[in-house]
Amino acid sequence: MSKCLITVQDLSMGYPIRASADNSLKSTLINALSGQKRGATVVRALNNVSFEVYQGERVGLIGANGSGKTTLLRTIAGLYPPASGQVVVRGPLRSLFELGIGLDLEEPGRSNIYNRGYAMGASRQVIAAAEQSIIDFAALGEFIDLPMKSYSSGMQVKLMFAIATSFDADVLLLDEFFGAGDAIFMSRAQARMQELLLKSGCVVIATHSTHSAIAICTRCIWLRQGEIAMDGDPAEVCDAYTQWAAETAAAIGVHALAGTRV
Repeated sequence: MSKCLITVQDLSMGYPIRASADNSLKSTLINALSGQKRGATVVRALNNVSFEVYQGERVGLIGANGSGKTTLLRTIAGLYPPASGQVVVRGPLRSLFELGIGLDLEEPGRSNIYNRGYAMGASRQVIAAAEQSIIDFAALGEFIDLPMKSYSSGMQVKLMFAIATSFDADVLLLDEFFGAGDAIFMSRAQARMQELLLKSGCVVIATHSTHSAIAICTRCIWLRQGEIAMDGDPAEVCDAYTQWAAETAAAIGVHALAGTRV
């Protein structure tokens, strides 16, 4: 039987949203220090979500914007503490979001290879062994020894991606984030991603592309308003989600034409 690498049990998450128009930093600090919560309401991002991910699985998270995909990923990564329930991850974890954690733009790229590597939990020996391959993949040449604040956004993405994908982990968490980089780099990045998918113990990826989910994943979880609407075969789950999305869009269109607010 395959090893269970991720357990999510009765996970709930909510965010306080101020109903008042006064959202200034001063007001927020005053209310926090005084314990006042007037005008605040809680938006439920996840509601009693439970599932397990086993070794060898590639799980796709699909759903409309605001369905809870990114919140779930970041909670599994340990970036958000659960409001209730629990998340257990067994083995080293690597997440390909929040790529800038541990970076100092005043420092050279070479120094930031170590800064980010330490933030990911890698030892100095492991980072040193990967240093040259990271530099080669990022293809920054002499810029590697210049402060990162002198880099273009595309150069920063190249280095951050090269660092983030150079250390092994049992659990890999992915979020769609590519927004910079030339066509050649993007092609190489996609090839690197395929290698990671094959090497990692399990993968959880949030995506808006049902085509990618069917092509890459062994299983899909459809999140709807913070709850699991369906969990199973990628093609079946994506077909159900696509049909629901089309029906929802059509219903909104009909109400809009009738002048009804939805």
